[in-house]
Amino acid sequence: MLGPSSEKVPISSEMLDLMVKYYNATYPTYNFQKPFGEGPEDSIIISVKMNQFRRCRIGSEIFSSKMSSRHIKNLFVIAKFVMDDNIVDSYPGQVQYFFKHTINLPNNEPTEHFLAYIQWYKHVNSESI
Repeated sequence: MLGPSSEKVPISSEMLDLMVKYYNATYPTYNFQKPFGEGPEDSIIISVKMNQFRRCRIGSEIFSSKMSSRHIKNLFVIAKFVMDDNIVDSYPGQVQYFFKHTINLPNNEPTEHFLAYIQWYKHVNSESI
């Protein structure tokens, strides 16, 4: 992740719901919930703070976000998913921001996740790309 950054940014309730779904899918052996949420007693409570970043470097390429006015052309992405019938579905999107979020797994070690929040647009026919 590349600066400048904003530290300890509060996560909205809607985003916390998405983060709970993400962590439950990523770690199927654990249960996650947001603070004061409902769930099993052994649920891991996720943090309500994140560190936001305007840019991200992967290899030699720099990706930007809507938060940054530099590298405007690099804030658009296309995600391609291969479906069960081997058809490729493409989804264009605009990176809103990159962020780092930390959770504490039962082994008491903080685990950092580096993620991107993307505004997805309508599905694109893969034959047109």
